[in-house]
Amino acid sequence: MGSLGSVGAIGLSGCVGGLFGDGLSIAQMYAALPNERFPIPAVDLSKVNPDFLRKVVRYNTIEPPGTIIVDPSAFYVYRVEEGGLATRYGANVGRAGFVWSGDAYIGRKAEWPI
Repeated sequence: MGSLGSVGAIGLSGCVGGLFGDGLSIAQMYAALPNERFPIPAVDLSKVNPDFLRKVVRYNTIEPPGTIIVDPSAFYVYRVEEGGLATRYGANVGRAGFVWSGDAYIGRKAEWPI
């Protein structure tokens, strides 16, 4: 499990490709998931700034793969991958996200936590 940190500067050198690494199109990534335990409707992509859609980007860091990095000022969350890449997600945090900085260890993960 990775650490959770707030960073000021992101070592980002550009996006990688037009499709997500697993070959899904943007429409497929945000399609409805009706058969899940808690069904999720499709995302209306016309209401989402394309800059905040999930994508694989070049990301230089010393953190190991699996680490989650939060950059609240840029509205992104990164999941560090192998080979100098990361999966970048658009995200927003509340006021507490700007107050706190540093590293944290996620000691327990659960599907659909309470």
